[in-house]
Amino acid sequence: MPLWQGELKLDSLYWVSEYPDVVEDSDVYPADASEQDLQLVYYGEQLIDVLAVALEEKTDASLQDLVETLNYYNQYDSFMNFES
Repeated sequence: MPLWQGELKLDSLYWVSEYPDVVEDSDVYPADASEQDLQLVYYGEQLIDVLAVALEEKTDASLQDLVETLNYYNQYDSFMNFES
């Protein structure tokens, strides 16, 4: 399953799925994800960590703020700082 390189958008739908199984040192993704040719954006714990850090820094973050911080992390592999 390829790693997705686009940007998340607030007005789009995304699928959250189980972690892949590991068989012979290879990830085996759920059949539904593979059959629909979906791409990986985040692993579950990583997604939660990025959102938790954003909400810790900006407790009143909007949904758009959260999408932006996810996109920022995906691009820079670093947490986005919110300006006060």
